[in-house]
This record gives sequence, structure tokens and C-alpha cells, in this order.
Amino acid sequence: MKASLGFYSTLFLMLAAAALAGCARTQPSRFYVLTAVSEAETPVTGDFSRNGKTIGVGPVEIPSYLDRPQIVTRTGPHEIELAEFDKWAGSLKENTTTVLAENLSTLLSTDQVYVFPWRTGISIRYQVTIQILRFDAVPGEGVALDAHWVILGDDGRRMLLMRGSQVRQPIPGTGYNDIVAAESLALGRLSRDIASALQTLSE
Repeated sequence: MKASLGFYSTLFLMLAAAALAGCARTQPSRFYVLTAVSEAETPVTGDFSRNGKTIGVGPVEIPSYLDRPQIVTRTGPHEIELAEFDKWAGSLKENTTTVLAENLSTLLSTDQVYVFPWRTGISIRYQVTIQILRFDAVPGEGVALDAHWVILGDDGRRMLLMRGSQVRQPIPGTGYNDIVAAESLALGRLSRDIASALQTLSE
């Protein structure tokens, strides 16, 4: 009986030690969001909203391997890494779309910017659809953002312009905060390309 009690006591201590070791290895997750350009960013135009110049942003497509909770970084030409504890605070696709819309609102000095799908009854003068082909971050090096985008008119019934943008944004550090900040800046530069094209079309 004493031998049995000793065995179970030892087993209990081993399981408790393993559980404590597991708890010691567990880190709290950190969550991130992309951010829009500052309100102090120099606009590309004055008041874009005059004469009913509404803008619709979307649909926006991103590579499927990026649209996941974990932040993805590139470690080689054919290899990516999923962060274990550093994650997006929501859908990366939705966050990207919202940031692009906020950027265009700031850069074009207008609050008449709507995110797809917009409410029935809203007449959209210019619709911007965006396909992000590449949005890769290499820690300590840079962000590569490649996108094709189209501007449609007449409530999406007529194509006015089709272009592509290639943005390269340095990452000053290796932390995930540095990575997300650089990705936000890259989206800001893409937004400026689109805003400049919208301004030209509206003149």
C-alpha cells in the first residue's frame, strides 16, 4: 500500500511539474491593426466632395495565405512564417479595406467615401476595386506591396482607368510593431497613387 501511495505521489508531482512548465512557456498573444495616414498628411487636392464626387472602395482582394489571424512574414523566396503570438485584431482584408478608405478620405479632403458593400441608394461616382497581389514583409528589411487597381464610373458600369502600383517600404526594426507600421505606410503610398488618379479624373 505504501508503495502504491509513493507511486501515485511521484506521478502527481511529475504531472504538476509538467503543467507548470507548460504554463511557464505560454506567452500572451499580442494583437495589431493597420492604421491610416495622419490627418496632417498633405492632401492631393482641395475639396473633392463638391458636385457629388462620391467614392466607393472595394471589393479589395488580398492573397489567401495572408488572410489569417497570424501575422505572416517572409523568410525566404519560397517560405513564410506564421507568428505564434502576434496576430491581427480582426480580419486583415477588412482592416486593409477600411484603411484604404480612410486614407482616400484624408488625401482627397472628403467624407464622401464608402466601403463596399455600401447601402442601397448611395450613388457612387467613382468606384475603386483593388487586387493586392503581394504584401510581403521581411523583418529588418522591408515591405513589398504590389497591387492592380481599377477605377470605375457610373456606379461601377464603366471602366475609367486601370493601373498597377509597386511600393517598397523599409522596415526600421525586426519587431512586429515595426512590421505593421511599415505595412501601414505602404498602404498609405498606394492610397496616394489612387488619390492622385482620382483627382486627375475629376478635373
